[in-house]
Amino acid sequence: MKTTKAKHAAARKQQRNTKRTGSDKAKRVVRKANSTATIVVTARADSKLATIIKLLRRTEGATIAQMVAATGWQKHSVRGVMSGAIGKTRGLTITSAETDGNRVYRITGGAEG
Repeated sequence: MKTTKAKHAAARKQQRNTKRTGSDKAKRVVRKANSTATIVVTARADSKLATIIKLLRRTEGATIAQMVAATGWQKHSVRGVMSGAIGKTRGLTITSAETDGNRVYRITGGAEG
């Protein structure tokens, strides 16, 4: 018979290795650590992260000020999301260009379609 501690450990292990899906949850596909597959994480359609990705995918791109207005986040948080959650985690390429004195950011390529 398993002890309570062992039962909890088994439950946590099962949760980590489970594929979660749902309309209100982000999809996560978890692989073994020694696998060559990457972790695929998609943002919920109604999340602030998804809002930023939509703004960056537009042909005209988006400025920091537009992303701050759309999410209510601070400037440093928007920059951090572009670097971490979008750039590193999702493998998307973000480019920037100076247009009329404003820096405009765009997603130009990457792993997620």
